[in-house]
Amino acid sequence: MKKILFGILLVFLLIAVVGCSNTAVQKEAAVEKQMEQVQEARQVQVDKYAQFDSAIAQAKESLKSQIAKTNTVMLSKGADKGAVGEIKFTVIGIRNDKTDDHNFKVDVTFKEAYDISRNSLGADAKKMNDWKSIKNQYETFIKSGEMGFIVLYWEIGDTIALNMPTKKGSYVYKLDLQYDESENNMDPYVGIKTFTVMVQ
Repeated sequence: MKKILFGILLVFLLIAVVGCSNTAVQKEAAVEKQMEQVQEARQVQVDKYAQFDSAIAQAKESLKSQIAKTNTVMLSKGADKGAVGEIKFTVIGIRNDKTDDHNFKVDVTFKEAYDISRNSLGADAKKMNDWKSIKNQYETFIKSGEMGFIVLYWEIGDTIALNMPTKKGSYVYKLDLQYDESENNMDPYVGIKTFTVMVQ
């Protein structure tokens, strides 16, 4: 009788071990699949910006020659046209005219949105700031007398306020360029004013 009970107990133990093993394998497989999905999403994120590499390189070369002749700060373009879901960009070219090396930083904030007749579109500033790409790097270090660049991207969203779809018009962002005059103090540099995303 004891042998029978021991045999039954052993069977239950084996079933429990197999069940736990299967659960562990399933969990491991789920984690691996999740990691693969994250990696694929990251790759898509990289690929969708790679299409601009050549245009950005050309913009930088153009800015180099223009800034060297007459200007301290320039944008590669002041406006760009697109549709919902598209990515737009501009390149800020900066020459450090200061006697010391400095970090330069641009603050980008939504200013206004209007249609072809200059009527306000009622866009919400917080929602519009969501159009700024997470890829943006807003700072760059430039040695005295040398040039540097800041590339800014916008991803045109499908809404401009709560329950308000994106409309055709001009969406204007204010660009404020600063440099680190001292360790804890940023001073304004040459003004570059605005960049406009024009939705068609």
